[in-house]
Amino acid sequence: MMNVVSFNLLENGVDSIIEGMNYFISDSKTSRKYKFALLLVAHGVELILKERLARINDILIYANIDKLDRLDRNDTESLPTVSLLDAIERLKHAKVAIDPKWVMVCRRMQKKRNEIQHLRVSLDIDEAKNIVGETIDFLIPFMRDELGKDLAQLVSDSPGIKDAIADVRHHFNLHFREAYNKMRAEEKRLNEKQIEYRIDWCPNCQRELVLISGEIPNSIAKCYYCDNVHQVYICDHCKRRCINPQIDAYVDGPDDDAAVIEIVECQDCFIDRFGLRLRS
Repeated sequence: MMNVVSFNLLENGVDSIIEGMNYFISDSKTSRKYKFALLLVAHGVELILKERLARINDILIYANIDKLDRLDRNDTESLPTVSLLDAIERLKHAKVAIDPKWVMVCRRMQKKRNEIQHLRVSLDIDEAKNIVGETIDFLIPFMRDELGKDLAQLVSDSPGIKDAIADVRHHFNLHFREAYNKMRAEEKRLNEKQIEYRIDWCPNCQRELVLISGEIPNSIAKCYYCDNVHQVYICDHCKRRCINPQIDAYVDGPDDDAAVIEIVECQDCFIDRFGLRLRS
């Protein structure tokens, strides 16, 4: 007779994080291990968020709650559960306090997870450490405040994992501070020279670390965090420089001599008109 062992959402989530962190301390030389590290940590975070949902009401972990009315509560194994981002939205609706900046952290994690699962992706150790380190920075206080659990204690029986977690968190925080300080130094220089500038969000890493000024050569701007270079546009409404704008096109003139006219609108002007945020 087989011995059946049961694990709850929290235990499964912590196990996934442990397995993910094991890839960072693995002797393997292949860079493939970093994508598995990220996938496993993302899975662990998702399960831990679902654990918080289940503590409110266990039906909240299921994607299509309305279907539960037509099923036996003991026959839910085949039903899909919510995604990482949907879990956050349900927690917000349930009045669980989640800082908006941590919502962005989970969006960044999910974005990279989707790229790994469904698209071509490049991922090195620095990016993997930054994404995982930032995510665990969110997870530690969430588990403490919302679940009454200490992640460090839960992984203490797994050799090397506590140190690996400390390493990726340090790596992320160091990288972020360096990027932030570089941008602030450039901001100070532009202020001293009385050169107009604005700070915008990077559409790649979703951080407000792109500085756009009149000194930018060839109409490009670089994110201080992820080093991605972005095309700079001029908003047709406010006439300010921007990246990642809303661009609408329409045909002007008679059919035989029609011209396509493009209207460029920065995110601030778009928000003013519709109350929507493109980067959300």
